Amino acid sequence: MLEPDAALNLVLEAAQAARRADNTETVAVDHSLAGRVLADDVCALSEFPPSPVSMMDGYAVRAPPEGARMASSDEGVIFRVVSSSRAGAAAAGARTVEAGEAAYITTGAPLPPGCDAVVRIEDTLGHKTDAAGLETCFSVPAAVAASIRPGLAVRPAGCDIQVGDLLAAAGTPLRPEDVGSLAMAEIPSVAVTRRPVVGVLSTGDEVAARGAGGREAGGGSATAIGDANRPMLLAAARAAGAVALDLGVVADSRPEVKAALAAAARRCDVLVSTGGVSMGTTTS
Repeated sequence: MLEPDAALNLVLEAAQAARRADNTETVAVDHSLAGRVLADDVCALSEFPPSPVSMMDGYAVRAPPEGARMASSDEGVIFRVVSSSRAGAAAAGARTVEAGEAAYITTGAPLPPGCDAVVRIEDTLGHKTDAAGLETCFSVPAAVAASIRPGLAVRPAGCDIQVGDLLAAAGTPLRPEDVGSLAMAEIPSVAVTRRPVVGVLSTGDEVAARGAGGREAGGGSATAIGDANRPMLLAAARAAGAVALDLGVVADSRPEVKAALAAAARRCDVLVSTGGVSMGTTTS
């Protein structure tokens, strides 16, 4: 009789040795990937964000040279609006923004050419529009203008992910947040290890299978007991990430048990059977 740990190691070693040559499969990066185990390292193929983007709604501007001050008036520092950049949309009038000019920008939108800072919309005032209702200019207080520097309210290109970054290592059971990282990096699919197939077989004339309609007759006996082990073990196999294969109940018949085990061996990586633990004899 083997100790439980020794028996478990024996099963795991045998299952590992019997792994198929096609032990990996390619799976699309979506919600079904959670819980799967990576077969290979996954590294980023591109940086994210791909270009500098705004951290908030406001106006993209060109910061003055270090030590320089912007010309101001009683209205503060005035900027002329020459273009716009909205997240997910093609840039409107995306010409180079010069000093004293600005482009309206939304959170997550790329900075237009010539811009290296963003003034948040809450810090602006004195907005003016033309006859068509298009914004032409706005102003900011002198103190706000003095705070404008390169990188203000800007997320640099590659600040989240850079080319070659390890997104997930081989052997990692993927969590929901890992799936999100892979999706953000625009990884279309990954190689994962094939789920092991674990078959569960109950034996015994006294065991009653359970069907959709409830308890069924087991072994033709009115005293048959319900099969609790099989659904429990199938649930445990699935919770561990395996493909759980329900092999049903087999009567206490040597030929039937032998045939069931032989059939299961062709379909399963691991076979778990319950019942038949006594030292007595059977009638068949």
